[in-house]
Formats: sequence, C-alpha cells, structure tokens
Amino acid sequence: MLGDLAAAQLGRPVHVTNLATNDSLTPGGLLERVMSSDTYIDAITAADAVTVQVGFNDWQGACYWPGHDECVAAGAATVVDNLDQIPDRIGELRGARPTQIWVIGYFRFHDRQPDVRSYWALSNETEPQFYPFYTAALQSFNGDMCDVAEVHAATCVDLAEVFNGPERDQDAAELLGSDHGHPSQAGHELIAATIDATGYGPLGPQAGL
Repeated sequence: MLGDLAAAQLGRPVHVTNLATNDSLTPGGLLERVMSSDTYIDAITAADAVTVQVGFNDWQGACYWPGHDECVAAGAATVVDNLDQIPDRIGELRGARPTQIWVIGYFRFHDRQPDVRSYWALSNETEPQFYPFYTAALQSFNGDMCDVAEVHAATCVDLAEVFNGPERDQDAAELLGSDHGHPSQAGHELIAATIDATGYGPLGPQAGL
C-alpha cells in the first residue's frame, strides 16, 4: 500500500521489498541482519526509501505489575542502543545517494484485549492503574524512537496519535484485527497513509531519481 502511495507522490514506479518476519526479531537481531545478511544488505543498498519498525516486544518484555516502570525503562534502553546503529548502517550501504528513512512507532492496543490481564499479571485492583501507566510509558518509548530518528535525520512516524487519538488513550478496536493487537486492513491502510503524509524528504524531483 505504501509503495502505491509513494508511486503516486513521486510520479515514478516503486518496487517494494518486504523484509518483515514473524520470528520474534529483536533490534539486536535486525542489526545483525543489516550488518551481515546478503538479503538485507542487497535490499538496503538498492532502496531509496526504508521503513524501520522493531523493538515493541523487547520494550514491554516480561514486565509485570508492580515494577512495570523499571522493566519497560530497561527494555527501552536496550531497544534504543541497537536501533541507534541501524540508520548509520543504512547510510553506509547507501553512500551519498539520497535516502528517505522512516522510524515507525507503536500504538496502544490493550483496551479490551482478551489476555491483557494474564499477560501483565493484573488484578481487579491493579488493572485500572495499568492503562494510564501504559499510555505514558508507550509515549516515552515512542519518544525515544523519535529521538533516534532525529539524530540520524530520519523521519519519525507517530502511530499512537492516529490510532489512539490526541491523548493517545483511546481504544483502537476499529483499526485492529480479531486478536485486538495487530492492525486490520483498515489499520494497515491508515499506517501507509500516515507514513505517506510525512513526505519523501530527499526523494523529490530535485534528487534526479
């Protein structure tokens, strides 16, 4: 979907290489792949635009109440340490060629999720305390990812605002699939449109692509 939107904005054909994997990939694992995997190296070397979204499971990890704050802070630090090296590697592979990089944040989905209480070990007493904490913690984590993007002249994409509203605390059910965790078709369309709306930085006509 993003490829189609990019083609329309840039006025040229866009080829998409999807390197997303459903294998519990961590930021450290992704860094290893972009450093040593021919598949990733070849794809990035040829890519005028790259989207990066990784680290959500590492951030929230096996964190239980109480003690969420220390746990998610430690997870965020681990994510940032590895994520921070990935745009540099992309730049190394791309050389002087203009490249648009998007670092994509995450949205809140736990409202009404069937297993939220068991996943976070919540009780009747602690569940009401969990949601405002989680909203603030997720905003902080997304902010850390945006800081990485800014340092590397990449574009940060805030999905929490478009999925969860300006206060980032609304249920995103209408944009989620049956598991109430991953985006539905409508959710994916919104993600693509949100990335597209940030623009294509150096890939305009002046880049001569």
